[in-house]
Amino acid sequence: MASAAPAAAAAAAAAAAAAAEPKTEREVVARFQDLRQSVAEIAAKISDLEAEAAEHDLVIRTLAPMDQDRKCYRLVGEVLVQRTVAETLPAVEKNKAGLDSVVAKLREQLQRQQQQLQEFQQRYKIRVQGEGDGADGASGSGEGGSGAGGSGGSKGGGSKPGAAQGVLVS
Repeated sequence: MASAAPAAAAAAAAAAAAAAEPKTEREVVARFQDLRQSVAEIAAKISDLEAEAAEHDLVIRTLAPMDQDRKCYRLVGEVLVQRTVAETLPAVEKNKAGLDSVVAKLREQLQRQQQQLQEFQQRYKIRVQGEGDGADGASGSGEGGSGAGGSGGSKGGGSKPGAAQGVLVS
């Protein structure tokens, strides 16, 4: 449950960063990459916790049909303790329920972060190399796709530098 604190801190940092609008292209790219990293970290944490919950589920399914007075061993921190199935099973079930609730909260946070990332990407017209969506990818690929400078020809007519141009992130 202490694992939710770093994720909450990341969300607070992202919210604080949202207040300060980036002014230069470098700041936009740096902010975009920070948002992408935050999304990736949350997704990795969800994956780790889901694996741990699956292990708890395996233990629960193994212990459930056993005699309640049977001895079993449980690793608590770095100490192996001897208990009975009757003592261990409720504790493992409680831990799994806690893991499930943390995963649910992290999924909500991940959705918010992904939405924020998508909005940021649309606001600054950011295109990521290797990510092609049908509508934008078809018009940009025929122009050479040499980098951020080559993206202004199709929409802005090249009249003003920076007008209707996006940022290409690798």
